[in-house]
Amino acid sequence: MSTETIAIDGVPTRIRRSGAGKTPIVLLHGAVPGVTPYCGGLHVWGESFDLLARETQVIAIDLPGAGGSALGPSPLAIATIVGAGRRNASGTH
Repeated sequence: MSTETIAIDGVPTRIRRSGAGKTPIVLLHGAVPGVTPYCGGLHVWGESFDLLARETQVIAIDLPGAGGSALGPSPLAIATIVGAGRRNASGTH
């Protein structure tokens, strides 16, 4: 398992990845940054992350403004965040 920070549209974003497989599962947490701080981070996946990683590649992403990710100047689309996570899985980030 590795935890690292990647840039998504210039915004520092924390991800955690583990496991192996051609098509990764990308996990996004719920919560609203600054409003629900204990539910807002990749840590909410806990043991589920490890169980999934036994079977395939798993990537958990801290959404902008939550956990270890910065809040950018403008909102990022979920498709942009997930796409960056998938590119990171393939090593093309």
